[in-house]
Amino acid sequence: MKRMCALIALSLIVSSHAVASEKGDVKEGNLLYNTADYSAAAKSYQKALSDKPDSAIALFNIGAVRYREGSYDKAIQSFNKAIASGNESLIPKSDYNIGNSHYRLGSKITSTEKSEIAKVKDIYETALKYYKRAMDLDPSDRDAKFNYEFVSKKLSELRETYNFKKEDEKKDQKQDQK
Repeated sequence: MKRMCALIALSLIVSSHAVASEKGDVKEGNLLYNTADYSAAAKSYQKALSDKPDSAIALFNIGAVRYREGSYDKAIQSFNKAIASGNESLIPKSDYNIGNSHYRLGSKITSTEKSEIAKVKDIYETALKYYKRAMDLDPSDRDAKFNYEFVSKKLSELRETYNFKKEDEKKDQKQDQK
């Protein structure tokens, strides 16, 4: 019985140390992030994840680092992992940032070829879905509302400039017939 109590006490000490270490690594990462040392911040967040692999805040913060570095696909992956970790308070923030990442991916495409413009349109539509979800989950989020309106205008301009309206209407009619 004494041995079992000692093992339980030891396991509590070990697990609380991991949480303390994870929090310390996140704090260190935040300090580095705030000084724009994104590479070092990412290392601190990764270290936090080695202590607690499902740390929503570390996953979210890695997404923020990847976004700042311009690695929008990796940012999206990290924000999605933060959502999957189950921390409900980070879901609207992650959705907002996924929307931003999609918008940035679309705005990086500079080709005026119809197929590339179609990709931009699809990417902007995806961004809008994430902004909408962020607004649904947090109606007070003015930034999500502003970005939704901004990207909506960009998408409208794109549709007008490249005549996507007729194609979009055909797609909608096909979906309605199903």
